[in-house]
Amino acid sequence: MAAIILCIGCHPDGKHRPTAPVNNLELLKQLEAATHQKPYGVHSNILWLDAQKKYYAGDTSKPTLLQYIYNSISSNHPDTALYLLNRHGSQLDARLLESTQALAYFRQAELNNCIAQCHGNMCIFPRAVGTVQARDTASVIKAANLYYKLWTQYADSTALWMLQICKHQYPKSVRQFPASIFIDVNLLEQTTTVPEFENIAPKLNVNTRTQLGGAALDDFNGDGLVDIFTTNYNLTDSPTIYFQQKDGSFKNQSAAANMGCTRGGSQCIHADYDNDGDNDILIVRGGWMAWAGNHPVSLLENDGKGVFTDVAPRAGIGGLHPCHTAHFADFNNDGWLDIIVGNEQYNTGANNTPHFVQLFLSNGRKKFTDVAKHAGIQLNEYVKGVTVADYNLDGKQDVFFSIYGSPNKLFKNIGNDKNGISQFKDVSTQAGIAEPIFSFPCGSPDINNDGLPDLVVFSYNPEKIIHINDYLQKPTSFQPYFYLNKGSFQFEPMPNNGNIHFSIPAMGFSYGDVNNDGYLDLYATTGGRDFNALVPNVLLINQAGKSFANGTAKSRTGNLQKGHGVSFADIDNDGNIDLYVSMGGFFDGDVADNQLFRNTQTTNQSVTIKLQGTKTNRSAIGVRIKATSGKQQIYREVNHGGSYGSNSLVQVIGIGNQLQINELEVFWNNKQTQTFKALKAGNTYLIEEGSSKVLPILPH
Repeated sequence: MAAIILCIGCHPDGKHRPTAPVNNLELLKQLEAATHQKPYGVHSNILWLDAQKKYYAGDTSKPTLLQYIYNSISSNHPDTALYLLNRHGSQLDARLLESTQALAYFRQAELNNCIAQCHGNMCIFPRAVGTVQARDTASVIKAANLYYKLWTQYADSTALWMLQICKHQYPKSVRQFPASIFIDVNLLEQTTTVPEFENIAPKLNVNTRTQLGGAALDDFNGDGLVDIFTTNYNLTDSPTIYFQQKDGSFKNQSAAANMGCTRGGSQCIHADYDNDGDNDILIVRGGWMAWAGNHPVSLLENDGKGVFTDVAPRAGIGGLHPCHTAHFADFNNDGWLDIIVGNEQYNTGANNTPHFVQLFLSNGRKKFTDVAKHAGIQLNEYVKGVTVADYNLDGKQDVFFSIYGSPNKLFKNIGNDKNGISQFKDVSTQAGIAEPIFSFPCGSPDINNDGLPDLVVFSYNPEKIIHINDYLQKPTSFQPYFYLNKGSFQFEPMPNNGNIHFSIPAMGFSYGDVNNDGYLDLYATTGGRDFNALVPNVLLINQAGKSFANGTAKSRTGNLQKGHGVSFADIDNDGNIDLYVSMGGFFDGDVADNQLFRNTQTTNQSVTIKLQGTKTNRSAIGVRIKATSGKQQIYREVNHGGSYGSNSLVQVIGIGNQLQINELEVFWNNKQTQTFKALKAGNTYLIEEGSSKVLPILPH
């Protein structure tokens, strides 16, 4: 098998080896099989079985025991870990023994409480009145006692944070401890107006249980209703797609949609790549996995009825790379969407294969060519996020890369060469957007509604997540960065860092106007590889473009489980954007239920705009909108949102207490502008490029 994988790596198109697979599905099956022969850390089930075999063959050495214990926990066998710790604990020093026992007991409680009881509010932090009681109280108590000992004897900050989580799961588990060790869980909350959300995923049976993955919301079968698509990192699992029914329920149509044509997926984005009127889906894989993540990209072509086929190999989208991020955009303005893929360059000695960024340029006939080198984007870095926008409003799409462990990069699109290939110039230094050096998700929301796309970049270091320090008001170096666009590729940090001074170890991120005040709010999913890395997901409410306020607790969106793909859309067509979150962590046992947060906002109004390009790409990606409502001007650019997740391409524009958009200007990619008057609140309007007619197609 290793030889087969090697030959595929040498010849991604499969033309030179008779043993090479003929399609991506066969390739993915072979890649998954290869991990059993040479397991990587993400495959804790395989490593667990490997250690189990050694142990029962008589190997009770410390390395084998630790492999067996840790992979027992990460593959959801904490009872096995506890047995081994009780029997062989004398081989470990006291602190390691107690911290591992505490983690095993806590994971046992977590599986029985948060994971097994899949109702809406069990894992929301802080705990709300009426939260269902924990089922496994004994394990919580045992974990709490050990964490308290670790805190008092070693001043272990992780243990102190986990005590707060134990109190969240089962308040009685910590009642014997002094009140002084417990924090005010609302300390990081800031005064703001924020709607409350309800997790309705369990009620609608869309709470897919996954490892980490991506999420995309939009209409995938042409009936005008928002559907849900989600991926799972593990190569043994196919994506899941739920089609919304006319009564607002959802139906799992994965089999009928041919989701069995592919497997795995660390992130997904969607758009109409072939301009045939339906949403197609791009899936990338292998993020964080170094050499073991050399996986293909999939392009799922939609037949218009919600049945998909992976056409990536024949479309010319090739190569095997670890990847977490990609973006659709029309870089050369020919009316066809191109694809930018940010791969991860790692340094592991003999396996140090180059993994350059890829720029796949469409020829308009369902074929792509990687022109990144010719276009001037020679980037061989650990890329974790990519976002695209027209930062200088010259009608051309520029691109920003979030890089883990190196300065971030911004490339200006300077136009096409004589062959119609976009050319780019590195303007990172003059833009001043190098930090954070350890970064992950990013996006280009217009924070202050001045018409210029800004930049949001989240810091990330999974080895240094000490969330309790934020509540103890200790200095943090892992807060998000907000860069305001001043024009001409000049960016400045938002004053006072937008009033956000606590760490947000974000893995996923997107943005949308959750309270319909006309300003874009931010939602970040959090966590790390460690099972102790439980940090509430965060909702930041935009304060009229001047700062942000933490509205997580009031909104009831602070799920403690690991989070990744984030997608906003108006699921129920009530004029408020809702939120779907793909949950789960890095290890194959770190699973959780996906969340669908329904927005209950009833105060402010909105107008929904669906754009359809004719000369511009059909999805209208890159098109800018200016809405004037009362005295307020609101700007939007059609795109996927943040770099981990895929928002609906339909634009829900909040207008506060106004009753209409007085004037709407649409700036198409071909430099044509259309203007429309008096668009009433509570309606969805279809605007087709070049047509002067705009009629409501669906009332809220």
